[in-house]
Amino acid sequence: NDVSAETLNTTTSNNAAIISIGNELLSGKTVNTNAAYIAKELTTIGLRTVRTLTVGDKADDIQWAAKEACRETQTVICTGGLGPTQDDISKKALAECFGRRIIIDEKQLAIVKNKFKALGYRKMPKSNVTQAEVPEGAVILPNPRGTAPGLILNDHNVIFIMLPGVPVEMKGLMSEQVI
Repeated sequence: NDVSAETLNTTTSNNAAIISIGNELLSGKTVNTNAAYIAKELTTIGLRTVRTLTVGDKADDIQWAAKEACRETQTVICTGGLGPTQDDISKKALAECFGRRIIIDEKQLAIVKNKFKALGYRKMPKSNVTQAEVPEGAVILPNPRGTAPGLILNDHNVIFIMLPGVPVEMKGLMSEQVI
């Protein structure tokens, strides 16, 4: 299930979908600038965004959006819900959708712990352990701007990319690793 740059470049479909996750996007408290940025960046590599979906922090809605996006595209980029709070459920919902177990990636756990240590914390908050949880078989995209890594799943010829919802983190991962 590993995804390489070569796999990304040989995707047969030039269609992509974007899923934005977060109750704050649906309430109007936050403007969804991520979808516009991602669509523009995908255009630079010849991918045409054919659908954008915005859903709240509810597992059923996230899974519905993933299934819809995968039905008509081979590239899906999803933002939001990767943080350490209770409403950050995207990884677990998507892992279940793709029939994957959630596992702790020890290397990612060490990275998160070191980030907190560099910030002067004696001990990482327990809630941040979730940022080392990844769907089995996912490729981890290290995030130098935050503690939530990006993730890539390859499932039935669909490349599914999960990125943090924080715009500066998402943009860095998009430009430096995804594109």
